[in-house]
Amino acid sequence: MQLPTSRGYELKCSHWRLEHGPQPPCVVYLHSTTGSRLEALHLLTPLLSAGFSLFSFDFGGAGHSTAEYITFGFNERGDLEDVLGLLNQILMT
Repeated sequence: MQLPTSRGYELKCSHWRLEHGPQPPCVVYLHSTTGSRLEALHLLTPLLSAGFSLFSFDFGGAGHSTAEYITFGFNERGDLEDVLGLLNQILMT
Protein backbone atom coordinates (compact mmCIF):
# COMPACT_ATOMS: atom_id res chain seq x y z
CA MET A 1 0.00 0.00 0.00
CA GLN A 2 1.01 3.62 -0.38
CA LEU A 3 0.68 6.23 2.36
CA PRO A 4 0.78 9.93 1.47
CA THR A 5 2.78 11.74 4.14
CA SER A 6 2.21 15.10 5.78
CA ARG A 7 5.39 16.29 3.99
CA GLY A 8 4.08 15.52 0.50
CA TYR A 9 5.70 12.25 -0.55
CA GLU A 10 4.55 8.63 -0.38
CA LEU A 11 5.69 5.80 1.84
CA LYS A 12 5.51 2.24 0.54
CA CYS A 13 4.02 0.03 3.22
CA SER A 14 3.20 -3.63 3.85
CA HIS A 15 0.67 -4.87 6.41
CA TRP A 16 0.42 -8.59 7.08
CA ARG A 17 -2.46 -9.92 9.16
CA LEU A 18 -4.80 -12.84 9.35
CA GLU A 19 -7.95 -12.33 7.31
CA HIS A 20 -10.46 -13.65 9.82
CA GLY A 21 -11.32 -12.67 13.35
CA PRO A 22 -10.81 -9.46 15.33
CA GLN A 23 -7.91 -7.12 14.67
CA PRO A 24 -4.84 -8.47 16.51
CA PRO A 25 -2.20 -6.31 18.20
CA CYS A 26 0.17 -4.89 15.59
CA VAL A 27 3.98 -4.81 15.61
CA VAL A 28 5.48 -1.92 13.62
CA TYR A 29 8.93 -2.73 12.24
CA LEU A 30 11.39 0.15 11.68
CA HIS A 31 14.17 -0.75 9.25
CA SER A 32 17.85 0.22 9.48
CA THR A 33 19.27 3.32 7.79
CA THR A 34 20.47 1.30 4.80
CA GLY A 35 17.53 -1.11 4.68
CA SER A 36 13.91 -1.33 3.65
CA ARG A 37 10.63 -2.77 4.86
CA LEU A 38 11.69 -6.20 3.57
CA GLU A 39 13.96 -6.56 6.62
CA ALA A 40 10.79 -7.46 8.57
CA LEU A 41 10.06 -10.64 6.59
CA HIS A 42 11.94 -12.88 9.01
CA LEU A 43 9.43 -11.88 11.71
CA LEU A 44 6.33 -12.61 9.66
CA THR A 45 5.72 -16.27 10.52
CA PRO A 46 6.56 -16.04 14.23
CA LEU A 47 4.40 -12.95 14.74
CA LEU A 48 1.38 -14.21 12.79
CA SER A 49 1.64 -17.55 14.61
CA ALA A 50 1.65 -15.71 17.94
CA GLY A 51 -1.49 -13.75 17.03
CA PHE A 52 0.05 -10.42 15.98
CA SER A 53 -0.10 -8.50 12.73
CA LEU A 54 3.04 -6.94 11.24
CA PHE A 55 3.35 -3.52 9.61
CA SER A 56 6.53 -2.43 7.89
CA PHE A 57 7.26 0.56 5.67
CA ASP A 58 10.07 2.19 3.74
CA PHE A 59 11.07 5.45 5.39
CA GLY A 60 11.18 8.44 3.05
CA GLY A 61 14.32 8.17 0.92
CA ALA A 62 14.64 4.41 1.47
CA GLY A 63 13.36 1.40 -0.42
CA HIS A 64 10.54 2.38 -2.78
CA SER A 65 9.30 5.47 -0.92
CA THR A 66 9.34 8.74 -2.83
CA ALA A 67 11.57 11.12 -0.87
CA GLU A 68 15.02 12.02 -2.16
CA TYR A 69 17.14 11.01 0.82
CA ILE A 70 17.08 9.78 4.41
CA THR A 71 17.76 12.23 7.23
CA PHE A 72 18.96 9.83 9.95
CA GLY A 73 15.95 10.48 12.18
CA PHE A 74 15.00 14.09 11.58
CA ASN A 75 12.22 13.50 9.04
CA GLU A 76 11.76 9.82 9.82
CA ARG A 77 10.01 10.73 13.08
CA GLY A 78 7.27 12.36 10.98
CA ASP A 79 7.07 9.27 8.77
CA LEU A 80 6.43 7.14 11.85
CA GLU A 81 3.76 9.57 13.09
CA ASP A 82 1.98 9.32 9.72
CA VAL A 83 2.16 5.51 9.85
CA LEU A 84 0.79 5.40 13.39
CA GLY A 85 -2.07 7.68 12.35
CA LEU A 86 -2.94 5.30 9.51
CA LEU A 87 -2.75 2.26 11.78
CA ASN A 88 -4.99 3.98 14.30
CA GLN A 89 -7.61 4.40 11.55
CA ILE A 90 -7.22 0.80 10.31
CA LEU A 91 -7.20 -0.91 13.69
CA MET A 92 -10.00 1.12 15.22
CA THR A 93 -12.53 0.28 12.46
